[in-house]
Amino acid sequence: MLKQRSLSSNIDPVEASHADFVLGQKIKNGKHLDFLDILLLTRDEDGKGLTEREIRDEVDTFLFEGHDTTASGISWALYCLADNPQFQEKCRHEVVHLLQGRTEVLWSDLQNMPYLTMFIKEVLRLYPPVFAIARTTSQPVTFDRGFGQDQHCLDDKPSNNFDCGKTLESSTNIGIPLMVLHRNETVWKNPTVFDPSRFDKENPKPIAPFTYLPFSAGPRNCIGQNFAMAEMKVVLAKTLLKFRLYLDDECSKPEMLPMIVLKSKNGIHLKVERII
Repeated sequence: MLKQRSLSSNIDPVEASHADFVLGQKIKNGKHLDFLDILLLTRDEDGKGLTEREIRDEVDTFLFEGHDTTASGISWALYCLADNPQFQEKCRHEVVHLLQGRTEVLWSDLQNMPYLTMFIKEVLRLYPPVFAIARTTSQPVTFDRGFGQDQHCLDDKPSNNFDCGKTLESSTNIGIPLMVLHRNETVWKNPTVFDPSRFDKENPKPIAPFTYLPFSAGPRNCIGQNFAMAEMKVVLAKTLLKFRLYLDDECSKPEMLPMIVLKSKNGIHLKVERII
């Protein structure tokens, strides 16, 4: 056991040195760094890299913990396509025009699907797979009059459920219910109406910061958000190419069931028609 530990202690620096050399050559030659490369290159202010355990945890988060959330997002997106046939046709037209007869979706295609992107963002607003996020205050926070856009603090008589002037002490745990935030009528016009144009870049009224958080926000936001968006675009694009989706009139509409991820209490039942 002692010999094994001694061997490991000698091998680790060699492996680290070799990894640094390989990554250095990639950078020198202008080669694209993949996700694992970036984790191996990461250093803190003292020049210390991530441990093997930390790297494994990041990879697990990126791949496995994003499985159920992405599946939830895709499921609700398929429902929204069926429930909004006019938007389904707009998404399909964009995909068909972009691919020009191709059946495979290339990485470069993902940046050229503005309407499908708007559609997905609206799905995630109304049906966020992770329905709540948590934060802990690192210092005292006081909500004063004029806080954000919330009328509770702008009115002369604040609402009973919002205490203007209240201070949250350091290390206070805070839960943020995204379902409430994303359907807040003081932030969103007609909040329960499905409208992808909310996310149009040409919209004269941009979305206020921190009012839309399907992937959280700040330095601890979801590291897999770009991967998740790419997955959803590919799945929906290939589905739109081959099928038309309809609601099943014989089944009731899905009832949201917030668990670890957002699910439907009674399932999501659709009819599918193959496009010839």
